[in-house]
Amino acid sequence: MLLSCVLVLSGSLGMLVQAAPDAAPLAQAGKVNLNQPQAVQRALHEQLREWYRVPNRVGGLSKSGVDCSGFAYLTYKEYFGIRLPRTTRQQAQVGMGISKADLRPGDLVFFRTGFVRRHVGMYTGKGRFIHASTSRGVTESRLDNPYWRRNYWKAVRVRL
Repeated sequence: MLLSCVLVLSGSLGMLVQAAPDAAPLAQAGKVNLNQPQAVQRALHEQLREWYRVPNRVGGLSKSGVDCSGFAYLTYKEYFGIRLPRTTRQQAQVGMGISKADLRPGDLVFFRTGFVRRHVGMYTGKGRFIHASTSRGVTESRLDNPYWRRNYWKAVRVRL
């Protein structure tokens, strides 16, 4: 059985991320380039239209229900050819930390929504992000919404 691994640089330290045994290569031909913000923005809005209001379901990875990390996982895999780890906790450790002021479409945004609970979404630009909300299903929200502003934790840029 072949396991693929990816070295993700975060600051001056690297982190080894082990992908699933059946994982495809990190980047695939024909996928949206994360370095092209307008193309990324279009891809994310397309994904939002396709998944809009799909209900939140812990552990879900289908249109009958998806959780926040599953939605990010599926979006990155389908549109960008990148296999993120499956959980929010693991996703928060991948990539390079960036400031809120430096956000670009496709960056992952993280929130502390409970004592140990975390939430992830994908920045779409103009102060907005898409995510699988526990109350509204897959939707787009504003970072300056009082709830999200109060619970904002960090942002991560995933790059090849």
